[in-house]
Amino acid sequence: MSSSRSFPFLLAVVVALLSSAANGWAAPAAPKPGAVQPKAKPAAGKAPKPAVSADAGAPAVTSLALIGGSPAGPRHGRAQRDTNNCLTCHLSLPDKKLRRVAEQYQESVHRDARIGCAGCHKGDPTDPTVNAHDLARGFIAHPQHDRIAGICGGCHEKPSFIRSFNAKLPVDEYTLYKLSMHGKLTAAGDQGAPTCSDCHGIHDILAPSSPRSTVNRQNIVHLCGGCHANKKHMAAYDIPTDMVEKWNHSTHGKAFAGGSAAAPNCIGCHGPHAGTHPGTPSVTAACDYCHTEEKKFLLKSPHARAFQDRGLADCLPCHGHHDVVATSWTAGMAPDSACSKCHSKDKKQRAIALEISQLFDSVNKEQHAAVVEVTLAKQAGLYVPDADYALKKVTTAKQNLRVSTHSLDLVQLREQAATVENEADKAKKAVARARKAMAVQRRGYFVALVLAALLFVLLLVRALRLSRGRPRSEV
Repeated sequence: MSSSRSFPFLLAVVVALLSSAANGWAAPAAPKPGAVQPKAKPAAGKAPKPAVSADAGAPAVTSLALIGGSPAGPRHGRAQRDTNNCLTCHLSLPDKKLRRVAEQYQESVHRDARIGCAGCHKGDPTDPTVNAHDLARGFIAHPQHDRIAGICGGCHEKPSFIRSFNAKLPVDEYTLYKLSMHGKLTAAGDQGAPTCSDCHGIHDILAPSSPRSTVNRQNIVHLCGGCHANKKHMAAYDIPTDMVEKWNHSTHGKAFAGGSAAAPNCIGCHGPHAGTHPGTPSVTAACDYCHTEEKKFLLKSPHARAFQDRGLADCLPCHGHHDVVATSWTAGMAPDSACSKCHSKDKKQRAIALEISQLFDSVNKEQHAAVVEVTLAKQAGLYVPDADYALKKVTTAKQNLRVSTHSLDLVQLREQAATVENEADKAKKAVARARKAMAVQRRGYFVALVLAALLFVLLLVRALRLSRGRPRSEV
């Protein structure tokens, strides 16, 4: 067939396809069961509009899909159902207080489709009307004080649920809280006792890693002090309110302020939920949670039995409670020393304290002398790696001495003090060897310099003689 004859045939096919498509677009969709059909007829000269199903609210799929179009277009254009109308509604409210809770929720760790507002308040979050607040659906506007922990625990003690967010999250907070003094007071109806929302927040709950979180490590003391430093609030419990101030001036507080990651704040000793760490009978026994070696030596000392017989805690008699101090073993029997609190008139105990004081005094002097020697050697340009290593061993040996002092075993303490002094002596000897080597090197340099100068003079003299002995004609 020639091109001139085929052109009309192709044109006819294109016209037929366009006509079929136009009829498909204009044809109304087949009515669905229960759909309400419009009764009004279109005005003359106007094309009829496509039928719209009453329940879908979107144009029905027409014959366009049958000729290559996709039904996905109309389906994607349909508004998806809002699964959290609580948030949508509250964000649009003119009341600033009601709107603020939604704004806070948007930034909280609970903003997740698996939790939502209904996770705590119940009700029906898919209902955009006030029926979402229907009490028959379990809606709770303001949870009662003694029910808050149970609501939180309803999620936080479900391992399969909580671990889907973070595998490291614990799942025993509610159980521990019920064992704590806070939990027991709350269960007894005390409205002043703290519950979950008092520490973590209500709608503005942030992860502890956030610097803005109330339970961030840097904010814990301020959080606890909000109640425990409040005289009016604590008056009903007959608890002193100077604990935060004492902690600030304690060894722990100063180390914490200095940036030590190991220094404990309130929950370091009291625990975050239970009031004590797991496995410790009381907070007074929490010291060995960090100071394991000190506790081991203390149990070998005469203090262990004496403290037990008198009902005293292991560490508090010497180190204090919130005002924890690092006992100075060089203080001996000074009036303000830890030993003089109990043994000011005991001859045997005084003798032990004085000898321990002398041991530490000697050790401190030896360490200081070694540090000065090494520092001066480095300033003189000496390379003293052996001395540096010896100083590190001095520090380690002295720390071991401090820890084992809790045993009050003078034989062992003398041996460890001798170890410190031996390592300090090694550091000083290493510096002496380095100085001697430097002196030898300098003498060698001096001899080499003298020889070089002598050689230069000889060469110069030889050159002068040669120049004088040569005929003028050669010059």
